[in-house]
Amino acid sequence: MQRLSLTGTIPFFGFLFIISINFSSCSKETIIHDITTVHDTTIVNHHDTTTVHDTSYVILRDTVKLVLAPCSNPTESCVDSYYSTGTGVGVPHLIMGYWTAGGAPEKDRTYLKFDYSDLPANIVIVSAELSLYANPVPSAGNYVDAHFGNANSIFIQRTTSDWSPLTISWNNQPSSTTANQVSLPSTTSNFQDDVNIDVSDLVRDMLMNGNYGFAIKLQDESNVYNIRQYASSYNTHTDKIPKLVINYKKK
Repeated sequence: MQRLSLTGTIPFFGFLFIISINFSSCSKETIIHDITTVHDTTIVNHHDTTTVHDTSYVILRDTVKLVLAPCSNPTESCVDSYYSTGTGVGVPHLIMGYWTAGGAPEKDRTYLKFDYSDLPANIVIVSAELSLYANPVPSAGNYVDAHFGNANSIFIQRTTSDWSPLTISWNNQPSSTTANQVSLPSTTSNFQDDVNIDVSDLVRDMLMNGNYGFAIKLQDESNVYNIRQYASSYNTHTDKIPKLVINYKKK
């Protein structure tokens, strides 16, 4: 894990100081823009170590950026029709695909939920962007290419019913909706990262209707030998784990 480092801005008795906080790849980071007042931010010095308590309350003129990139996210699952009762939790990949296993059909979908508990009440979502990174060590499909096929376009949808990482499976999937779904086109780039995907409307809908996360699947699940494989939050390549960046402001 990278060490915490500090530089840069908070107002203090008429002066302006800047704080820049660097976290490891697996992190929850809050970046504050255009601060007018900082309240209850605690900075503790222990001789050669500086600790910043990351629960801060601020009065803002503009926006706050919340970066969510948790490692070992328990509310993340890749369900598989071939292993139809398996939960798909704790695996290093997020797969959307249609392949075969021993001649039998094998389809995969992904469910991914981020913890929004750090978002305060009465806010406006300015933007929300999801970044998914190709699995650097493919663990499905042809085991060579993270993405394969000429019809591997996917939908990112909003999950509309609650689910548990203990009981989710292909046979026990939550429901999802096509409302405000995001479409990613097919790719022939075998290790394409899909970054800064605009999921603003989906996140707004989650905050209004309940946060059950994203449902991600192939647009055409009838066309065999098409697959997209992204790194999960359990992947050892922690610079490739899923990331959600939310910019918000107070109403």
